[in-house]
Amino acid sequence: AAIEARVQASFDALADRILPVDREIAALWGRLLGTNDKHTDDTGLAATARIHRLILVTRNTADVAGRGVTTLDPYSASPRIRPA
Repeated sequence: AAIEARVQASFDALADRILPVDREIAALWGRLLGTNDKHTDDTGLAATARIHRLILVTRNTADVAGRGVTTLDPYSASPRIRPA
């Protein structure tokens, strides 16, 4: 119960920063995956970033390449924004 309370408190504190997966995101996610089920989670993040016109900050830039999303790898020796 204590863990659940801490998780709920975290969700409450971050409520304005959590983006739901709605129909539009789910549909784009599916289209981006096509018949390739590799990098499923990364593709979902890419779909969310595209719909909301956000920069996807990730170390896995190669996993979302060609998905039409702008990325930033903060772990790169020289971090830079890579346009879609």
